[in-house]
Amino acid sequence: MFKLIAIDMDGTLLRSDHTVSQYTKDILKKFSDNGTRIVISTGRPLNAVIHYINDIGIFSDDDFVICNNGASIYSIKDFSPIYSNYMDTNICKEIFDLGKSFNVAIEAFSHDFSIASEKHNDFDNGDNNDLPLKVHYVDTSNDLDSFDNLFKIMFVADEDKIDEIIPLIPSQYLENYNAIHSLPKIFEFLNKDCGKGFAISNLCKILNININDVVSFGDAPNDVDMIKMCGTGVAMGNAYDEIKEIANFITKNNDEDGVAYFLEQYLT
Repeated sequence: MFKLIAIDMDGTLLRSDHTVSQYTKDILKKFSDNGTRIVISTGRPLNAVIHYINDIGIFSDDDFVICNNGASIYSIKDFSPIYSNYMDTNICKEIFDLGKSFNVAIEAFSHDFSIASEKHNDFDNGDNNDLPLKVHYVDTSNDLDSFDNLFKIMFVADEDKIDEIIPLIPSQYLENYNAIHSLPKIFEFLNKDCGKGFAISNLCKILNININDVVSFGDAPNDVDMIKMCGTGVAMGNAYDEIKEIANFITKNNDEDGVAYFLEQYLT
């Protein structure tokens, strides 16, 4: 039996209509009742996750959630951060200027605020945000000096524009940072030692769980390190080919409740 189940949200736990099926909720509850830790591991900020934590209804005060592609881990008891992986402000300023040169929108995140170069509609989860996230609009990279504790910065544009600029990103930013095409309209940068897999490894140390006893589910490039590092990695049927190639198993797609379908086979 798995001791911890780590689940990506978009394209994995969530169906295309941004809901979690009752079937999936019931299967997760059975594992939780048997003592298995259930951990959401997402690229979303905390404010875009709390609705689902409440909706799924199985989490207790001693549970945790991984957000921002592994840059932060929060206690569900009071949603306080127990782990953060912050970027150097000067690096964020460099990436901000790079984004400006590409003429794309730029966003950077901390725990309770974000920084944006402009208002846009390309980064919209289409569902509930249950904590207010203060947005500070800035004009130049020097404005970032006024903000501390940023843990990721990203480019936001339509899919064609993002595909166009990726080959133009200087190699040092791709090689020295965790650079991820996390969603079709988003390309983001985190510290090199930052990712969902690293966060799960840190959480396992806190919980005294062997990472080989962890099963993880994902579909996109930001799930690569999680799928690789956990004892069992499961790709969704709708996953990118690069995820399917490294996964131990491939399950049904997110609209077919692939997470629950896979896990139900392990219920005794």
